[in-house]
Amino acid sequence: MSPTVRPSILDLNDHALDSVLTSLDKTSLLVLSTTCQAIRMHCLPILFHEASVISKSRIKYTLLPEPLWRYVRYARRLVLHLLSIDWLSVLHLVDHCPDMYTGTPLHFQERLLFAPDHLLCGLYDTPTLQNALQHMPQLHSVHLRMWNSVATHGLPWSVLRPILSLPNLREFAIEFLRFAPDACSKEALAFNSPAPLTSFECTLNHRRVAAPYGPVEGNEQLALSVVLHGIHQTLERLVLTTDHAPLDDICFTLSWPCLRELVLRGEFRTVGDPPLPFVRLLANMPKLRNLDLRISQPPDIEPQPVWPADLPNMVLPWPELQQLTVSCPQPDDRVYAVLPSSLRRLSLRYYPHLSTHQWTPRDDRVWRDWQWPLLGSSDVLRILRACDLPVLEHLELEYVENDADDDLLRFLGSAFAPTMTSLTIRRYRRKPSTHVPLDGICEALGALPRLHTLSLHLDFHDTPKVYYRPLRVGGYEEYRLEDICAFEEKLLGVANMLARALGPALEMVKLAMPWVGGGAAWLEYDIVRAAGGAAHAQYVHTDIGQGRKVQRRML
Repeated sequence: MSPTVRPSILDLNDHALDSVLTSLDKTSLLVLSTTCQAIRMHCLPILFHEASVISKSRIKYTLLPEPLWRYVRYARRLVLHLLSIDWLSVLHLVDHCPDMYTGTPLHFQERLLFAPDHLLCGLYDTPTLQNALQHMPQLHSVHLRMWNSVATHGLPWSVLRPILSLPNLREFAIEFLRFAPDACSKEALAFNSPAPLTSFECTLNHRRVAAPYGPVEGNEQLALSVVLHGIHQTLERLVLTTDHAPLDDICFTLSWPCLRELVLRGEFRTVGDPPLPFVRLLANMPKLRNLDLRISQPPDIEPQPVWPADLPNMVLPWPELQQLTVSCPQPDDRVYAVLPSSLRRLSLRYYPHLSTHQWTPRDDRVWRDWQWPLLGSSDVLRILRACDLPVLEHLELEYVENDADDDLLRFLGSAFAPTMTSLTIRRYRRKPSTHVPLDGICEALGALPRLHTLSLHLDFHDTPKVYYRPLRVGGYEEYRLEDICAFEEKLLGVANMLARALGPALEMVKLAMPWVGGGAAWLEYDIVRAAGGAAHAQYVHTDIGQGRKVQRRML
C-alpha cells in the first residue's frame, strides 16, 4: 500500500500562493517565513517590498543587506521613530540631520557636521545611497520627508538627480524638505534621463521657518522647472506648494496629456499680466479628475473666483472632473453652474481652516499674514443651488451662520439625499452669544438617509480656552487638561444625539475640538446599534496614556 501524500501549501501555483501570503498579517507572515527555505523565498518579496532606513549621520556603508535589495519596491524616506518599524517590512530613512535650521539664531546653533551650510543636508550625498538604489530593480516609489516639519533644510541636486533618473521609478514624493536650494543655473541642472514618473509630489509645511540666508524659492523653481520638463508627458498626479512651484511653466509652457490629479497648496500667487483665473491657467489639463486648490489668502489680495463672471464664454476645460476643492469660494463664481454631472466630491473650505487658526495659541507668526473671508450660510446656499450634481457623494462646507442657516441645512437633504454618504461641516457663530441649535441641525441632517460619515465643527460657546502659564522667565499658553476632558464629555452627548437622529446608515461621527498641543483635531465615535435598533456613540479607542483612551486625528 503506497504511503499517503500529505498536501503542501507549495502545491499551489505561484499566483494562488501569493494571494494566500499577502492576506496574512505581518507577524504571521514572518513566522511562516521561518518554516522552510522554499516558503521563505516566497515570503521575502512581500516582507521587504516596502523598506525604510533610519539614519542620523552620513550613510557610509549600506542601506540594508545586499541580498534584500532586489525585493525592495517601495523605499520610503520618512521621518518616523524606531517604534514605527513593524517587522522591518517598512524601511524608514530618518532625515534628522543635526545641521537643519530650526529658527534659532545661527550663532546659537551647533557647528555644522555634514554640509557647508544649514540649508543643505549632507547625510545622503554619498555613493552608498546611489549604489543601493541602482541595485533595486523593482524600486517603484521613493518618499523623502524631514523629521522636523517646521525646520528649513533641503536636499542638494546631486542627491535628487540620481533618484529621479532611476528607470523603474514611478512615484516620487518629497515633504518638508527644500528641493535643490543649491540650484543656480539650468546648465548646472543636467537631467538627461528622467524616470517615467506617474506621480510627483513636492510640498512644504505652511508653518515652516524662513530660510536662514534669504529666500531660496527662485532656485527651487528653477530645479522644479527642469524636472517637470522631463516628466510632464507621463505624470498622472502632481502635488506642489505654490511658494516654489514654477507656475508659468506649468500653465503656459508644458502640456499634461495624462494628468488626472493636481493639488496646489500654499499662498495665493498671481500668474500672467493681467493675472489670469484658474480656469484659464489650468486649461491645458483636459484629463483632470481631481482639482484641489488649497490656497491661503493674503490680506492685501481679494479672493479670486475660479471662473470670473466677466470672463468670456468658454467650455469647462475639465470635462472628466470628479473632485473639486476650492479655498475662499466666491458666490458669483461661474464654475459651479458648469460643473460636470460626474462630480462626486466637492469641498468649499479655507486653507488652513479657521478653526486651526483659532485653536493654535503658540504660533501667531504663522497666521498673521492670512485672512479668512468666511461666506455666510446664504452665500453657500446660493453656490449649491447653482450646482447640478446628481451623483455627489461627499460635501465639505466651511461658513459662518446667518439667517439662511436652516434653509442651507434642509437644502442638503432635498438636493443630495439619494447619493450623499459623507458630509463635513465647519459652522461658525456670528456672535459669541449665539446659541448652537443642535435639535434643528439633527433634524435637518436626518434627511440624508445614506449618510455613513458625519464630521462637524459647531463652534460651541464653551469650547476650551487657552490660558497663560507663567514661568520664572517668560511663559507659554496651553489648554487645561480638565477643560479638555469636560469638553470631550459634552461632545459624547452631541454624538449620541446625532446617532439617534440620523438614519441607520450612519457608521461614524467626528466632532472637532482643540488639540492639546495647539490646532484642531477630530474626536471619533463609532455608532453602535442594539438589536432593537437603538443607537449610541462610543469612542474609537486608542490608549493615549493617563488612563484615557480617546482617538483624535488632526484636521
